[in-house]
Amino acid sequence: MIVLGVTGLFHDASAALVRDGELVAYAEEERLIRQKHAHGKFPHRAIRFCLRQAGVDFRDLDALAFYFDCARSLCDDWKVEPFFSHFQRHPHDLLSYFRNLQAIRSYVETFAKTVGVRLEVIDHHDCHLATAFLCSPFEKANILSLDARGEAVTAILAKGEGTQITHLAEIPMPHSLGMLYSAVTHFLGFTFLDGEGSVMGLASYGEDRFAEVFDHIVTPTPEGFVTRPYDYWSQAVVGWLSEVPVGLSRFFGQPRAYRRNPINGTDEHIAASLQAVTERIGAHLFDLLFEQTGWHDFCLAGGVGLNAKMNGELAAHPAVQRLYVPPAANDPGCAIGAAFALYARETGNRPHPLPHAYFGPEWSNQDIKTALEETGVSYEACSDVTTRGAELLADGNILGWFQGRMEMGPRALGNRSILANPGDTAMKDRVNNRVKHREDWRPFGPSVVVEQRERYFPTSISAPYMTMALPTTPAGRRDLSAAMHVDATARAQVVTPEANPRYHALITEFGRLTGIHGLLNTSFNLKGDPIVNTPHDAIAMFQQTGMDHLVIGDFLVSR
Repeated sequence: MIVLGVTGLFHDASAALVRDGELVAYAEEERLIRQKHAHGKFPHRAIRFCLRQAGVDFRDLDALAFYFDCARSLCDDWKVEPFFSHFQRHPHDLLSYFRNLQAIRSYVETFAKTVGVRLEVIDHHDCHLATAFLCSPFEKANILSLDARGEAVTAILAKGEGTQITHLAEIPMPHSLGMLYSAVTHFLGFTFLDGEGSVMGLASYGEDRFAEVFDHIVTPTPEGFVTRPYDYWSQAVVGWLSEVPVGLSRFFGQPRAYRRNPINGTDEHIAASLQAVTERIGAHLFDLLFEQTGWHDFCLAGGVGLNAKMNGELAAHPAVQRLYVPPAANDPGCAIGAAFALYARETGNRPHPLPHAYFGPEWSNQDIKTALEETGVSYEACSDVTTRGAELLADGNILGWFQGRMEMGPRALGNRSILANPGDTAMKDRVNNRVKHREDWRPFGPSVVVEQRERYFPTSISAPYMTMALPTTPAGRRDLSAAMHVDATARAQVVTPEANPRYHALITEFGRLTGIHGLLNTSFNLKGDPIVNTPHDAIAMFQQTGMDHLVIGDFLVSR
């Protein structure tokens, strides 16, 4: 059975192709069209890539699985406050809102009909649940989908056994932990969908001084949690709610404009209290799951599942023995979840667990050589890029690293990465100022080889995708100082030779030369841009920034 999973037309369009239960190809549209989050786009290019990678065309597909049921939103959204009151006052907004959802629904239906493929619509949170559980290696596990919103709910507590995923509890609209986080992100002057990670980083500079405020806004219950939507669900995160005031203002004053340094004695404490209540609610939901199942394996997805600091705390939860968070825990990963859910439902077989994160486009050495010659940069062929790259890194250089198939998810995992020596404390500022051009208080993450994991992290938890911020050992705080956050945690990627042999070899050789068995790893992009996709993208960024060298395929580019 061949299934094409698709997300898009809202934000973060993506496509995934699954053949006989195995993921063959995956791509996010933003990286192919060079438009961050691909707002309002359908993943036409990502679909073409997936079909080409699998060697099939539309006639070979058994189904197209789409990740959102617009009909459910059409039926339910108008009943939810503060939507209901707003639509009563502004019926034209209701008409426009319905027309937009109808247009999305019609577009997907027309596309499927045009290409001659059966369309199956999968509930949004069921896609997240499937991404979390069916990508994991667990035969049975607790599952949490925690997002801004789906069709009618914002979170689902579930359990998975074999191919079956059973809902245990649902958090209805408009009670949304994800929307609260985005609302505070916007209030503090950061961008929706991008700035949440910045606020998570900012939180470590503050203290939980506003616990009373956030405990008023969101409250745990025996079924999950409830919120006070008018305190945060407003025009800040839903643009057409023009008459709903920014409820956060009554607690914290006027919304902030973006500032490069937001640490001012107040805003870092707002971020810290937001992060603290997020972690408390996450732990409470894990408590509820464990009470119902008694199981010690947990899976997590949804946009809130990208909160690495929360995930690190959940990994240390007393009930957790193993925690799995997929690399694309947010909406783009729903392309995989939709395809996996449909395959499991129709065949009765479980899809293959995700072995690694590298299912995107790749480029041959001939493609790369052509791009190098077209751009006129100085380059040389290199017979052993891992040894040469490790030597350059050991000498204090900042390295662009472009290899193999693109990784999935928002974090670079060693195939589209910018790398540096994590043991040089000054390297954080050098990479920020010379290459990334972003705020200097934001942390990077380290990639470490699996053989040295326990040297740097006092936990045996698996962390292959930079989805968890883990505490560090004294050796970690010494060797990974430039890739560690102010709170002594690190958003870790543990690299195995099976998942990424070339990257593992690079770090291993760097360890042999320096005694440091990890690298500072940040995504190969400028702030506000998607991660690079093509050799031309990588060369262009190298030319625009202060990277010292670029290792691209089997070639070395120098200044």
